[in-house]
Amino acid sequence: MSPHSSIWSPFDGHWETALTSVEWQARFAGPLPPTCTAWLGPGARAVIVPCPHADGCGQPHRVHRLSDRKTWLAVPEAPDCESTPLTEEAIATHTLDLPRLAHAFAHALRLDSVAIERLPGAPAFFRLGHTGKAHFPILFSPASSPVATSRAAASAALLHAGAFILLVPLASHLPSAVRATLRDRQGALIALDEILDLDARGQLIALKPLATLLPALATAKPAAVPRLLVPPGTTWRDIHLKIINGKILVASFGSQTAQATAEQLNQVPRDDPESFRPGWETLVAFVAKGVLAGDEKRLFPKPNDFKNRRAEVRAILRDFINIEDDPIRDLRKVVPDAANLIRKGDRTQRKLRRGFSLIARVELVTGVDKRAGNLAEFTTEDPDSADSYPQRTRQNSDES
Repeated sequence: MSPHSSIWSPFDGHWETALTSVEWQARFAGPLPPTCTAWLGPGARAVIVPCPHADGCGQPHRVHRLSDRKTWLAVPEAPDCESTPLTEEAIATHTLDLPRLAHAFAHALRLDSVAIERLPGAPAFFRLGHTGKAHFPILFSPASSPVATSRAAASAALLHAGAFILLVPLASHLPSAVRATLRDRQGALIALDEILDLDARGQLIALKPLATLLPALATAKPAAVPRLLVPPGTTWRDIHLKIINGKILVASFGSQTAQATAEQLNQVPRDDPESFRPGWETLVAFVAKGVLAGDEKRLFPKPNDFKNRRAEVRAILRDFINIEDDPIRDLRKVVPDAANLIRKGDRTQRKLRRGFSLIARVELVTGVDKRAGNLAEFTTEDPDSADSYPQRTRQNSDES
């Protein structure tokens, strides 16, 4: 067992750092517990190593590969220290396998559902799964300072408008203001050294159930889904819809804005949290491609698929925004104006794509999340296709 007060202290500041075995042992002030060793994965060869001499200069040595391509040498910068041959093992580095570690957290905490997902952001940021009657999301960030913890909490709040539990490494990195803010939202900011440790057998265990740190887990109801409430007479032309990272819907009307995740909108199946419901996939497709047609067999292989998915998109948007009009327009019934007419000789061509599109102005930000399955097939830009759009960010024009 590590002589540190917490098994997590040696990892502090090095959650994504590649270190040699000697450097890891120095962090632990002795051999690593076998459980911790299992969390390490292979890294690249080291280019700098600590001084290999017990009574040496104490300064880092640069690693050089000799001309025979088999011998490695630790070369000091200090003139009073000697160069030392190194083995492959001595220059091999190891870094924490964070997805593996996230699985270990989820298992030790006995979460009701486990779905490890790396979320966008730096440092690394993970969703571990859900727990409790209210299906609380459990998140983990290896934030190694109070400032990094505040940023992680802000990122988590962007992804989850309701309550959530954020795990960070050490209690010393927990800003009291952030902790109070999450408590007001019926959530919690919890340090690993408050809840997880190694037992006498060296196994990772929970020191106490999550419910004891957050009683709301046992009784809380799911948070109400945010909605954009607009005044009577507002039409879909007045709305700006944005899909962020394939899983967050943001709607704006003037200075009013509301956002909700696919999960909050009940578009993530409970039994398969790695996927989305067809209605959400189709909504993202509308935003990504602009126009959809029911004869696109790759997307809608069955006769009534497109009709059903259009109905699901209508339901999502009408539940999110209090406009009862149809948010989808049939471009086959739209007559192009003069700006959309191109005259070639005696024939007039309509510069208008056939199919269906959203009436609201739309924007796709950062691309489609890879969990969205076959959406990746048709959001890739095709320079030879008149129907292609850039995947990263696009906005539609008012075509009617």
